[in-house]
Amino acid sequence: MRALLRAPWIRLGRYAVTGACLVPRRTTKLHMMASRLTNYLTSMHSEAELASNSSDSTAATTHIDNEVRSSTRRRQTISQSVSRYIQQHQTRLSLRNKLVQQLGYEFHAEISSLIEPEEDTLTQRHILVRQLISILRQFDLVDLESGHIEGDSVPMDSVARPISIVQAAWKAYSKISTHADSSLLLRQLPVSAVSLLICELNYVSDSESFHLRFEHIVQIWDDFEAIGRPIFSSPLFSIYLRALNMLRRHQVVLAKVDQFYVIKQESKLPMSVTRQLIAAYFGGKQPENAMRLFSYIKSDTQLRDAITPHIYTTVLRGALQSSHLADAEVFILADELLDLLADPKYSDSARIGILNEVLQMASARSHLNLLYYMFEHYLARNFPVNYTTFGILLRIVCHQETDPRELFSIYQFIIGSNSSHALLNSRIFAIFISSFLHLHRPDYAWLAFEELRAHPQAQCTIIHYKLLFSYYAEAQMASNALALYHLMVDSDQIQPTWEIYADIVKAISQGTDKNSFSDNTEISDANELLTRLVVYGSNCQGDQMLDAFAQLGDMQSTLAFAAVVLGAYRTIATYEQLSRHEFCFESSSSRISNDDQLQSFVERLFATIEPIMKMGKDAVVPEQVYRYAISAFVLARDEEKAQRIYDYMTQTKEISPTMQTFDALLRAFARSSTYKSAWDMFENLRSHNAPLKPVTANTLICGLFNNNMPQQAIEVYGYLVGRPTPLLSHARYDEFFINTPCDAYTYALLLKGLVEASLVKEAVVVFEDAFSVLPYIPRQLLATFVSTLEENNLVDFSLACLRRYRKRVEESQPEKLQVLAAGDASQLE
Repeated sequence: MRALLRAPWIRLGRYAVTGACLVPRRTTKLHMMASRLTNYLTSMHSEAELASNSSDSTAATTHIDNEVRSSTRRRQTISQSVSRYIQQHQTRLSLRNKLVQQLGYEFHAEISSLIEPEEDTLTQRHILVRQLISILRQFDLVDLESGHIEGDSVPMDSVARPISIVQAAWKAYSKISTHADSSLLLRQLPVSAVSLLICELNYVSDSESFHLRFEHIVQIWDDFEAIGRPIFSSPLFSIYLRALNMLRRHQVVLAKVDQFYVIKQESKLPMSVTRQLIAAYFGGKQPENAMRLFSYIKSDTQLRDAITPHIYTTVLRGALQSSHLADAEVFILADELLDLLADPKYSDSARIGILNEVLQMASARSHLNLLYYMFEHYLARNFPVNYTTFGILLRIVCHQETDPRELFSIYQFIIGSNSSHALLNSRIFAIFISSFLHLHRPDYAWLAFEELRAHPQAQCTIIHYKLLFSYYAEAQMASNALALYHLMVDSDQIQPTWEIYADIVKAISQGTDKNSFSDNTEISDANELLTRLVVYGSNCQGDQMLDAFAQLGDMQSTLAFAAVVLGAYRTIATYEQLSRHEFCFESSSSRISNDDQLQSFVERLFATIEPIMKMGKDAVVPEQVYRYAISAFVLARDEEKAQRIYDYMTQTKEISPTMQTFDALLRAFARSSTYKSAWDMFENLRSHNAPLKPVTANTLICGLFNNNMPQQAIEVYGYLVGRPTPLLSHARYDEFFINTPCDAYTYALLLKGLVEASLVKEAVVVFEDAFSVLPYIPRQLLATFVSTLEENNLVDFSLACLRRYRKRVEESQPEKLQVLAAGDASQLE
């Protein structure tokens, strides 16, 4: 310790450490108002360190105290007014307001010439100086009362944009510092202007120019030193040291502190400067000196009372960065910091700011042990938190692969504290539930879900149910899915969505032992019947599925209807696929094996679904139930029943078809080769102005050409591009917008179909149109066009097209050629 104390900036007797700073005395009439501000800043120094949640709040107490003096009586009068002001304003923005007011007094004032201090001549400020002052005075337009963040000490500026004012002020200052007479102009700058500019640069928002602001602060400081007018106000000096530390100029900090001691000749070192000195030791890879200095401060009875929580956060940050302390020693520092925060002089907002700062630094260094320890012991003292605290915890803990038990401990800390429990909302519960499920702990997720349902303010919504149902489906937890479904419908009376129905069916079909029950077993339990229904549907045993549904009787529900249509669609689609490949069915199989059985199943299916259409308009049935039912009947080539369900959905239920509905119907009609029905469905789609998927549109165009409907194919193309084409009536498409971007396959199908339909001129028009629709024309598209012409005995015309378009196609190619993927060729089938 003796070796460390040989340094002049911490030598006892000549230069000790304290929380106060001395103010030199000087008398000028012009700076009388500045003296009030300086006294105010001095008295505010200790409290202002905690008034902000930023990493260096001491900059809020900024002014150049060596420029002003005041009498003892005036100091006593000002002290009373300052006390009243402290009760009303305790943030850096209130200090900004004070500085702006001082600038208002000095803006039009004449000042003594600083070139020859002995002369009494007066001079007007230079225009550049006045411009800078005018810009800084714009901070008066900032509403100090706007946008308070709950629990935070620094109001957000919503009326004006301080960052733009700071940028403009810096540009004005740059003009002064680079002026030919910069020395003269800098001397004309008032104290409050320099103070305000440095303070605002220190607090500017983090951005791409985060470190550039510290360069600006250092430049201002160096400019005034160069003209022989150094700034040695203790609060501003701490800002300057912070800027040097942020720029990693730690050795310069040590030298500047030594210079500060020599020039100021004070007997005590301000605590804000000490803080930056500790940071410089840590940054300069001298953690032993930093800890020895910190230990000395704590051991001295006078100095101990001046320690602020920010000293502890600086030590903690340096210790984490240097890995100088063991976890046990770090925990001791955390306990000492929390004991200090228990002092009644610190507000709740100050405690929250310190907590968030420690959590941020712990997360940045991936020191989760400190994060857990600090948060747990903080809540144990019944200190409050805010949503920023939750944001830090959830971002670090929930978005990383961490031990679920540690996450659950954090969750228990939160719900165990009255202040944090009261802040919980639906979104925070959703994040915890999702994180527990991601870590494969559904038991923890269920406990959080039950706590949510019992919370007095947070509302349990369908989002929380979706999270659980989705996990139960993937984890094949059938019993859990059914229990949660009954809780959702019976207790909370929340109507499930289609995704939830699908997840329940998936959980049952994959999580049920298919050999656990016999087909001849008579059961009456609704859950057992529903389970059997789903299992039969997943096995494509259509008749057995409908038998199980009939046994439900009065216990039939929307979930049962959803399971039926899903199973029916799967059963019919499987039969159609196997029939297309001429698969030989086993005679003993309980699945559909021929068209007669298919027709019988379709009739039974419609009789089963028909009760849905008798429920009335008020019955809540998802649109997807109708979609799958329609698709199943279309696949079975029973368009009449499909149309009846579609009419009921759109007319009686007044459900507007979505893109997914039209897409499913069109593809189903195309698969069954019923293109007349597909065209009618497209007309309905066009009336709703709904978009189409490219694959569906290409399938429809291909089918229309194959069924000798080229004009309809052209209209589908016109609907895709969403604007008139030379092939179509302009009036019909005036109000269309681009629904689906056409791809190269769309044009390949059109060119091939139009040429084969002897519509060669129309094909040329379509190819010309491709240049304005596609980002570039693939070479394969021109090759397709030319080869199709040759195949149709139009050799001369094909050569003419090749000569005409070859150069244009090459010019349209991108730098990195994008070729058609071989896997996408399935779209043309």
